[in-house]
Amino acid sequence: MGSVGEGRTNQPGLPVRPGMRLVAQRRIQPIVTLHHFSHPWWFEQKGAFLSPDAERLFERFTRCVVGEFGELCQFWVTFNEPNVYGALGYVVGEFPPGQKAQVVNALRAQASMGRAHAAAYYAIHEMQPSSQVGWAQNYLVFQPANPTSRLDRWVAALTSELFNESFMKLVEHGRLPFPLNLADGDVRRVAGTCDFVGLNVYSRFNVAFDTSYASQLFGRVFVPPGVPQGDHGAENPYGEAYPPAISAGVKRAARMGKPIYILENGVPDSEDRIRPWVLVNAVRELRTLLSEGYDVRGYFHWSLTDNFEWSEGWGLRFGLYSVDPQTQERRIRRSGELYRKIVKSNGLSVEMAREFANPPIAARDFPMIV
Repeated sequence: MGSVGEGRTNQPGLPVRPGMRLVAQRRIQPIVTLHHFSHPWWFEQKGAFLSPDAERLFERFTRCVVGEFGELCQFWVTFNEPNVYGALGYVVGEFPPGQKAQVVNALRAQASMGRAHAAAYYAIHEMQPSSQVGWAQNYLVFQPANPTSRLDRWVAALTSELFNESFMKLVEHGRLPFPLNLADGDVRRVAGTCDFVGLNVYSRFNVAFDTSYASQLFGRVFVPPGVPQGDHGAENPYGEAYPPAISAGVKRAARMGKPIYILENGVPDSEDRIRPWVLVNAVRELRTLLSEGYDVRGYFHWSLTDNFEWSEGWGLRFGLYSVDPQTQERRIRRSGELYRKIVKSNGLSVEMAREFANPPIAARDFPMIV
C-alpha cells in the first residue's frame, strides 16, 4: 500500500480514490469475495455454472473486478461455499435454480466452479503477482445418529464426502474419486490453485440411514433435541452450534499445506442467548490449534451487524450489532461487548469467560469450555 500513501496508484494517470486513503490510514486489509451465491439473471438463463461458457465468463468478470479494485485489495476469495451452492441449489432446492435430488448436477456445477476458480486464480496472479487467492469452504461435522450402526456410519461418511470433500479435493488433487469423477469433466487445471484455505464453520448435524430419503442418498440429516442451537430458519434448523467444528475443519484443511483463515463463524441468535458461549469456545478452539502448530492466520466473526440473508431475509440474525430493518438503527449486543474485549486484549481472560460464556437461559445444558 506504499503507493497509496504517496498519493499515487499502480496505474499511471488514475486518481487516488478516497477509499484507497481510508484503507491505508486505518490499516485495513480487505478480503474480497467475487461470487457469494448470487449472480446476474442473464447468467442464470445461460445455465449458470452448468453452462459451457461459465469458466470464460467468470474469468472476464474477475479481470474486470481486479482491474477496478485491485489497488484496494490483495486477498481474493473466488467463491463463497461452492459446496453449499451445489447442495442447496440442486439437491435440497432452497437456493436457485431450486432443483431437488439432482446430485449429478450438483457435482457438475461444483466441477465447473472449480474450473472457473482456477481461471480466476491464474488471471489474478497475472494481474497481481503478489496477491493471495483462495476460496471459502463451508465445513460441517456430520455425526452418525447411532454410532454403533454401520449404515448410519456409512451414510454419515458419504454425506461428509459429498459435502465437505468434493470441492476441497478438486483444488487439492485436480480430480474427484470414482464414481464422482464421472460427472466432473476435465478438472486437472484446478489442482493447487489456492494460496490459502478459507473455512466457514458453524454446525454439527446427525445423519441416519433412512430409506425414505432416497433423493438425499438415504441420509436423513437432522439436529437432535437437547443440543445448543441458534434460531430456526424458515424451513429447517440451522444446525447444532458446535465450536469444535473449527478444529475439525482446520485439521482437514491443514492437509493442503496452506495458511488457513476462519472466514465465517457464528450463530443466528436474535436474543444473544448462546452467541457469547460460541465466541468463548471459538477462542478456546483457536488457542488449542495454534498451540498445536496449525497455521491459522485469522478469524472473522459472522457478522458485525445483522444482515439480509439471501434465502432467509431478516429472519436469521447473526450480528454482534442488531439492526432495525426499518430505521437501520444499530445496537451493540452483549456478544459484541465480549468480542470488543477479546480484540482489545488480544485474548480471553478467565474473568471474561465467566462473565460472558454462560447463556442466560438453559445454561446447564451448554457447558462452558475454557
